[in-house]
Amino acid sequence: MKYMNSKDVALIMGVNVSTIKRWTDAHQLPCYQTPGGHRKFTLGHINEFLKKNKKKIKKVNLLELKGLTDKELIHNVEHGDFSKLNSIFFKAAIEADQNKISTIITGLYLKGAELENIYDNLVFPVMHSIGELWEKGKLTIPEEHLASEVVRKAIYELGESLNIDISDDGPSAICFGLAGDEHELPLIMAKQILELNGIRAYNLGRSIPVISIVNLLKKVQADFLIISANYQKSTNLVIEELTELIGLIRHKKIKLLIGGNASILAKQKFGNMIGVIDSMKDLKQNLLYN
Repeated sequence: MKYMNSKDVALIMGVNVSTIKRWTDAHQLPCYQTPGGHRKFTLGHINEFLKKNKKKIKKVNLLELKGLTDKELIHNVEHGDFSKLNSIFFKAAIEADQNKISTIITGLYLKGAELENIYDNLVFPVMHSIGELWEKGKLTIPEEHLASEVVRKAIYELGESLNIDISDDGPSAICFGLAGDEHELPLIMAKQILELNGIRAYNLGRSIPVISIVNLLKKVQADFLIISANYQKSTNLVIEELTELIGLIRHKKIKLLIGGNASILAKQKFGNMIGVIDSMKDLKQNLLYN
């Protein structure tokens, strides 16, 4: 759901279409207008309006719009109850229920939950549980990959639906995984958190050789490097990659922020030359207090 029309938004907010038109004409509810005069809305537009006008909207009806009738799910999303949503989200991921996964994430966002809280308190715990099942042999590789894919797709689509306006003159960041790191989801999340905080971000993906990053920095300005550092077999490879990277960019004013299961080891080795990201909330705080 990248763009919605006035009828969609009216249904979500529980008001008449004429009310939506009145709010947009008064510049209270942001939107895009096509050359033909049609109004197009993103989740970012709706979220911005809801945060400023909580008294006008008594209930967000996104779940009904998606055709879901699960009263327990609706109640837990409306109240932001992550502890109860975890089991529902986990089951939906295992069953590859794309509609339910997308609705939970989008519904929480429209109800005012911060994106980093959704990821830290819902997505990461569930993905960790799925990974544990695979490690214990209770999920096959295709089953684990399918569960991960439906979650990845929901998060990617949410990012595409946000209305993010970033200045060309502001700070920028490059997100990537070290060679051997196959975790893509944290990079997608990090890019969204960065952009919501006014930082232009580029996600280069997983398993990127350090020398490629160094060569890229000769052409592209970056204030931050957001690095996913997970090791499967050897910690030495991670340390070697980071040692090479730090050595090659030591004269540049770039802040290195590292997440993943090798981040603590990296911090012990490199000290204040790097920052450690334990969560998406931690990433946001590093940006705010930079």
